[in-house]
Amino acid sequence: MATIRKREGKKGVSYSIRVSCGYDVTGKQVMRTMTWRPSPGMTERQIQRELKRVVAEFEREDVATTGTIKFQAFAERWFKDVAEKTMRPVSLSDFRYLAKRTYQAIGHIRMDKLSAYHIQQFINQLCEEGMNKRSGKKLSPATIKAYFAFVSTVLSYAVKIGVIENNPCKRVTLPRMEKKEKDIYTIEEAKHFLDSLQDAPILWRTFFTLAIYTGFRRGELIGLQWEDICLETGVISIKKTAQYTTETGQIRGEPKTRKSQRKVTVPEEITALLKQWRAYQSKQRLALGSTWKAGSIVFTTEEGKGVGMSTPYGWLQKFCNRTNQRCLGLHAFRHLYASLLVAGGANVAAVSALLGHSNTTTTLNTYTHNFDKTGALEADAISNALKEAK
Repeated sequence: MATIRKREGKKGVSYSIRVSCGYDVTGKQVMRTMTWRPSPGMTERQIQRELKRVVAEFEREDVATTGTIKFQAFAERWFKDVAEKTMRPVSLSDFRYLAKRTYQAIGHIRMDKLSAYHIQQFINQLCEEGMNKRSGKKLSPATIKAYFAFVSTVLSYAVKIGVIENNPCKRVTLPRMEKKEKDIYTIEEAKHFLDSLQDAPILWRTFFTLAIYTGFRRGELIGLQWEDICLETGVISIKKTAQYTTETGQIRGEPKTRKSQRKVTVPEEITALLKQWRAYQSKQRLALGSTWKAGSIVFTTEEGKGVGMSTPYGWLQKFCNRTNQRCLGLHAFRHLYASLLVAGGANVAAVSALLGHSNTTTTLNTYTHNFDKTGALEADAISNALKEAK
């Protein structure tokens, strides 16, 4: 918000305009000022209208006209002006987390002095042992890339609005990171897992069976509502996804990308299981009455609330330990789904669409070793593959 002061001097009336450019790492507010004088003969109404326009323009340009602002102060402006208005809550929360360590390393450096060398030193530091505060080991390659992406995103915006001329991240060399092949369940393990689920509570039998037959992400499964499922045709539509941040708690928001909004058809045995679960849930809802809080969410607890983000993994871990099976996590079922599609003859475009990837490059980079043949996708590819294993 600009501060405006009217002054009268020998040269006539002038207006001093003062705006904030944020705060530096010491907490000191960074200010910019300008003086505007109305043209001779302007009426008071014209002066006020023109003054309003000048102030608005000055507020828009306050960051763009100076590179003396420090990285932390500029990044905080970027959070407020851009990130909070365009990013998904989860992505915004992740960047907020990454910002803390980034500020410690380069937050005190002026934008026009921030060089590729500074950023390179920061990245090299992240590669050292002990940087993972939880395990005391190295950070994962994905985490290091996330830090780099945060810095580059902020600097790209700075280039866009004219604070700096170029993005020094383009001259930074990321360390060579070995990409590990994903550990996924075999078809035999998946079949054994499905068999062992027959004695599990119907909630988890339905949840994990659907995970295998659809490849949905954790948030997509938890965010499902009954209106997203057509039990007559077996078509399930992903429209929203469950997301959790410490700031917002668990909410139902937009999917990861535009192409994450998709439809997947499941075989009759899965729709039958869904009907069975819905009937069981309806009895729960009737018994709880007004204490039911889950609305039309598909996967709910005995207390009538939506399943939490960490609950499925916690149950899966205990279940696998109890039944002496490998526990590779929820995302392993998504990788299994993709592998079964490929084994069933699906081409990369079909797999990419069903997984909800933003483009086929993502699919190829993740599952290149699986694509040893192509062909037309069968609607029952997953079911057929699991039945053959039987």
